[in-house]
Amino acid sequence: MECLGQQLPWLAGYEVQVEARVNSARSRMKGVLEGTASRAASSASEGSFRPMTAEPKVRPLGVLALSILDALEGAFFVALGVSFVASAQTWADTIGSDPSLASLGSAELISGIQISAAFIMIIGAMVVINAYGLWKGKNWGWWMAMIFALMGAASSLLAFPIGLFSMAVEVLIIYYLARRSVRDYFQPVIETVPD
Repeated sequence: MECLGQQLPWLAGYEVQVEARVNSARSRMKGVLEGTASRAASSASEGSFRPMTAEPKVRPLGVLALSILDALEGAFFVALGVSFVASAQTWADTIGSDPSLASLGSAELISGIQISAAFIMIIGAMVVINAYGLWKGKNWGWWMAMIFALMGAASSLLAFPIGLFSMAVEVLIIYYLARRSVRDYFQPVIETVPD
């Protein structure tokens, strides 16, 4: 800095001010670092110092129940789809022997059963993935559960008198998932520096 002040004499006054500010900032930074180190050492000796880590999320009991039920439901749908594929030929033979359905060919029946089975297995896989998202507290798991519950409530309306109980269950699931304490479980954890 002295070299710059000699070349440009009008900067000499500013040079002194800048140098004073730099020295002041260095001393403040040194004090902050020493204070932080001493606080960390005293906190560590007291056992209250925690490194910068996220607090573990506590899984709500209802989310635990929903994730287990979703996993079981998804596994059931996948197994049902596999059984449809395995028994497609038997179904085609049985349906083909019915005189009222004789016009349908067995190849069309088998392909229809296999398409239905594939659809059921895809739904089952999505429900299992949703169970994983609920279990791990993923935000996308919450969204999938809400979408499935909304779709379930809407489909229950189509079978109104019979689907009334199913609709009530889906509405309760929507209400439960929308509660703040449950919604917070699915939010990403923000790591904080301890005091």
